[in-house]
Amino acid sequence: MDTKGTHLIAEYWGCHPNILNDVEQLRTAMFVAVGIAQATAVNSVFHTFPHQGVTGVVVVEESHFAIHTCPEEGYAACDFFTRQRDCDLMAAHNVMVEVLGVDRWHLLEIDRGHPLDGLRANALASPENP
Repeated sequence: MDTKGTHLIAEYWGCHPNILNDVEQLRTAMFVAVGIAQATAVNSVFHTFPHQGVTGVVVVEESHFAIHTCPEEGYAACDFFTRQRDCDLMAAHNVMVEVLGVDRWHLLEIDRGHPLDGLRANALASPENP
């Protein structure tokens, strides 16, 4: 069994607070991101918190895409993980940047499941924040 995969961890700041609190817009954005990344959605769970904020997970055949929002801070965290090399996680990231109206972002791209090579990670930041 091939255990290799890519895990993209994204942090977004300066997001539109109204979108960060709108579960339907977030659900739609996440499903668009799944499709653009060429992943296959199989299930999802989204939860709106009583005060504010949303957490959602889209289970994909290849693994999962997740989001957690903090509208009061204009912040969102996304997690894109796939074991399928054909999936384009940067395309999913680009969808979320556009939909959320992100001012700046940081990414950590981790190559996972390489037992002989160890963990490999690559940090990336939005162009205006090196």
